[in-house]
Amino acid sequence: MPDPPRLYNLTGPVRGSGGAIICFVGPPHKAIDWRMVEGMGTLTPYTLFTNEYGQCSCRFDSSGVPGRVVIGAAYVP
Repeated sequence: MPDPPRLYNLTGPVRGSGGAIICFVGPPHKAIDWRMVEGMGTLTPYTLFTNEYGQCSCRFDSSGVPGRVVIGAAYVP
């Protein structure tokens, strides 16, 4: 059985007004909708579809406002 879909922060903790590269890993060849679930910031998708390995990525830029941030990725099964 394959692993469940997951999000990974590829660049470590976000500090100040920095950012991060976020990678979604799930089923291959699916459309992805990146979402800011909680907190402030901007998401810039690099890809909107998973590749043959089920990977898709985006850049998160923080707004400089401290606090918790939750990023989500939804796909059509």
